[in-house]
Amino acid sequence: MYITYHKHIDKSHHVTATLPHEVLSDEVRAVLAEHSIRQEKYYFEDNGYFFFIYLDNGDRIDCQL
Repeated sequence: MYITYHKHIDKSHHVTATLPHEVLSDEVRAVLAEHSIRQEKYYFEDNGYFFFIYLDNGDRIDCQL
């Protein structure tokens, strides 16, 4: 899985879907742990190629599908 971390990416106003921390893959959890981030839920969206996870600190994780 190809994962990138981006700082200061504004969440689109139409993003309303959420995921609990428990359903994230081990790879995504490792990236979050590397950045000392843990949330109960994450906002997300996808475009068919990437899965975007928006963080409360204003950052975003992109995961290639």
